[in-house]
Amino acid sequence: MMLPVLLLLTVSSTLGCDLVTNTGIGIMDYSSMEWLNSLISSWYHVNDEQVHELVKTILERELNDLTPDIIEKITLEECTFGSDTPQIKGIKTRVVEMPCLKAGKQQKIVIDVILSIDAPDFEFRLAVKVPMLTLRAAVQKLSFMGNLRITALFSDQVAFPGVQNLCITFTDRPELGFNVELLDVIDIDTFGVDKLISDVIEDVLSKQLVYPGRLYVDLSKVGSRGGVDVVMM
Repeated sequence: MMLPVLLLLTVSSTLGCDLVTNTGIGIMDYSSMEWLNSLISSWYHVNDEQVHELVKTILERELNDLTPDIIEKITLEECTFGSDTPQIKGIKTRVVEMPCLKAGKQQKIVIDVILSIDAPDFEFRLAVKVPMLTLRAAVQKLSFMGNLRITALFSDQVAFPGVQNLCITFTDRPELGFNVELLDVIDIDTFGVDKLISDVIEDVLSKQLVYPGRLYVDLSKVGSRGGVDVVMM
């Protein structure tokens, strides 16, 4: 979860931001971010195991919350994004004016990102438990394009780097593509499990995270009592 923080710190320190009120729009031209893509790629290849574990925890929880009755449980057994990392095609920022507080200082920054993923080596292997049988399936060849909005609240009341929370959402429904391949040799087409898996994954990735749906990340405990709370809202 440090990647959004890395993005925030880098962007806020290098880009000029429009200072607007909380009713303003703060329009800026998107800027080329090839240098940031290189930074993200290097960061990912060092931290890929932690990224996989975080994605596994969040995705597995959300998939099981949305599964129809015919699927008893989905377990994410393996995951890899391959060598291709997400690409930022453009970025713009605005700072939202915050009310003055008696104790402490706060600032909110909104970052709009055009996020693209084209990962032919992407693969998630799932164990899908249905009545009297566990099936295995692979989600492969992920492609993705969407407008991601990251809203961060900075506060001097939390430990450095001072990010109290993040709110992550897509401003509109992203373009999404992937394949689902059933790995078991038996003929299970009549169950329609591959279609059910596709529908659930599409619901998580292209519906649940679209505004007003969002991912809320509480970072206020990092650096003191430890721990990051992540909630899909």
